[in-house]
Amino acid sequence: MRLRSITRISLMAIGASLAALLAVPYLRVMALTAFRPALYDPHFDEWAMDRPDDYRAWLAALAAEPEPDAEAYRHAAGLAPEDPAPHMIYALKQLPEVPLNREEMEAFITDVAITEKPLTPSQRAALETAQQALDRVAELDPDNVAADFLRAYLAFAAHDDERARAFLRQSLAKTRFTLYTRAVQTSAHKTAESHLPPFYAAVVAQLVAPVESFGEFRQMARVLLGMSLIAEREGDHDRAILLRESLLHMGERMWRDSDALIDALVGEALWGVAASKRLTDAERRAATKGIAKPEAETIPDTHDPYWEALRTAEREKLTRYLRQHGRDDLADSIIRTARLRKEWSAAARASTGDSMGEWMTWKQYPEGIRVSGEAAGLLLGLAGLLALTGLVMRSRGAPPEAVERLSWGWVVVLVVCGMIGAVTAVGISGLVSSGDEPSAIAGVAVVCVAVLVAVLGIAAAAVVRAYRRREHQRARAGFVRQYVGTSLAFLLLLTSLVCLLLLGVTAAAAYYASTMTRRVVGEIYQGEMHYRGLAPEQWEDKVR
Repeated sequence: MRLRSITRISLMAIGASLAALLAVPYLRVMALTAFRPALYDPHFDEWAMDRPDDYRAWLAALAAEPEPDAEAYRHAAGLAPEDPAPHMIYALKQLPEVPLNREEMEAFITDVAITEKPLTPSQRAALETAQQALDRVAELDPDNVAADFLRAYLAFAAHDDERARAFLRQSLAKTRFTLYTRAVQTSAHKTAESHLPPFYAAVVAQLVAPVESFGEFRQMARVLLGMSLIAEREGDHDRAILLRESLLHMGERMWRDSDALIDALVGEALWGVAASKRLTDAERRAATKGIAKPEAETIPDTHDPYWEALRTAEREKLTRYLRQHGRDDLADSIIRTARLRKEWSAAARASTGDSMGEWMTWKQYPEGIRVSGEAAGLLLGLAGLLALTGLVMRSRGAPPEAVERLSWGWVVVLVVCGMIGAVTAVGISGLVSSGDEPSAIAGVAVVCVAVLVAVLGIAAAAVVRAYRRREHQRARAGFVRQYVGTSLAFLLLLTSLVCLLLLGVTAAAAYYASTMTRRVVGEIYQGEMHYRGLAPEQWEDKVR
């Protein structure tokens, strides 16, 4: 095939690739967000302002805001006065402002000294606001254990321990846990899909949650277990068991009833720490006799034989204690739940690993689009410069003309120059976008540019040498025309290949995003736990 025919095909491939990227909406979305990641950032507060009577928009705006938003709370609660979700979310936003630093935690966390400080006026105001919102949740959803557990948190923070224990005792009769995650995420998705493409609407909706972290739940667990150990030492076993049982109950209900996997994992962890009793050094040695301790001292793997033996011994010590004080029912419940937890946690860890792998795979697509897009842009720019040179030559009566067929010499010179130029530009762009120190970027950029100049200089020297060997002016002019025309044809060929690569990566990203969208939307509306088959009741038949 002659180079002229290849040039025509290259131009058609470039045009078709760019036309597809611009004309197909999903491809255009993928390409744009690779270069402008903030293009489809959510703005739930602005969307809610545009829809003043849309309860879902205001609920999403309330949950998406990291700080308590009194205006969104008033709107959402006013639009749905019988819905407990706005009150729960507003209370959860207030909790980080109410510290729970009780000295009793030192009984559970032996290597940390706790310094209690009185609540400041702003902290006390946040406590009262959260208390009022949780009281409203308890009125509207009286079977939700989360309301009583969090009201006990606030009472402990205010040092009203008797009232806190009353809430905990009351929570044992509650049979359901919810932070209204599904209501929040479905509202966020319904709102976002009116403003964002399907993939980004689903992703941002799943990231909206009633609580950003579960630090208050973990802190409450430390306080309860510390108080339980102190009560046990004082001989008040009824109080000791009440405090531990309330944490067991809340953790199990949180694990069983949560829609989101992260919520369930936190609940499972809270139940696990409450279902164990600390061993003495002698008891630890006896429990792990003959079992090698893992070398890694990071996060204990509960499925490792060493840690499993320790956890089993801690659980058995607790159940013996409970039976000694007439709580065979609670001891039997812990044993049954522990069997279910062992099977479930393995599946949950595998599912979490699969999900993380899916997201890590997805992250590679925007980077591939960006790199191939920058390379295509650079090559198009170089081709444009050569085309402009050709136009100038044509105006002077010496239009460029490509050789009929490329010799190996042409191929080597053009390939080396083109690839070095593309790699240099992409490398510098990647360094700039990586956030490295300017001095480091400048140093690498200087080296890359020096290499590029050296290679182009060698190529130019070869051209000049060949040019000077020409004996006649016409021959020299013909050589320059060939050099410009052939270089332009080669650059167009290379650009067409890169444009096709850009189109292919973008299409693959769009397909991958569509499959992820179906999964994420399914998790939002069915609940992540049920969609993944991880709801504990789906596993109970396997452990009977």
